[in-house]
Amino acid sequence: MPRRVLTVLGLVATLAVGMAAPAGPDLAAAATRLHTGTLAKAHCVPATPQGGGSEALLTNAHSGETVCLAVGQKLLVRLVAPAGSFVHWQRARLSRTGVLAVVPLGGRFEPNVTAQKLVAVRTGQVTLSSQRPACAPPRGSQMACRAILEWRATVVVTGSDRSPLLPQPPLPRA
Repeated sequence: MPRRVLTVLGLVATLAVGMAAPAGPDLAAAATRLHTGTLAKAHCVPATPQGGGSEALLTNAHSGETVCLAVGQKLLVRLVAPAGSFVHWQRARLSRTGVLAVVPLGGRFEPNVTAQKLVAVRTGQVTLSSQRPACAPPRGSQMACRAILEWRATVVVTGSDRSPLLPQPPLPRA
C-alpha cells in the first residue's frame, strides 16, 4: 500500500480508539504524563509570590486552583475566617506525604487566621484541603448550623529551585 494510505489508516485507527476511550481531565492528564514523562505543567500557574520574595502564598481566594512550585520553594497557606465569628479553618491536610513538608511558621497572625508554612521537597502533586463551620456556634436556644465550608487547592512541584517558571531566590551570602 502507498505510504499515504497507511498514514490515513493509522490516523483513523487512532481516532477510533480515542473515541472509544472515556474522556475527561483524568485521561488528558494521564496522556500528558505518558507523552512527556513528567507531571503536567500546562495546567498549573506559578503560585502568587508573597511580598515580592520567592515564598508563595495561597489564600481563601485560591480555592479550586492548581498552582506550581519549584523544589525548595516555600508556601504559606493563609486562610481567614470572619472576625468575631468564633469559627476557624482547620490546618491544611495534605493528600500525600513526601512532596511538601511543614516548616516553622515564624510569625503571629490575627485570631481569625489559620496559617501554615510548607516547603516543596520533591517533585509530585499534592492536594491541600481544609474546612470550617459555615456558621458561628449556636447561642441559647438557637438551632445549630451544620453546614461546612471547604477549601481545596492542588500544588504541583516541578524541577528544582532553579525552575524557569518562578522567580529565582537570592543566593545565601557566605
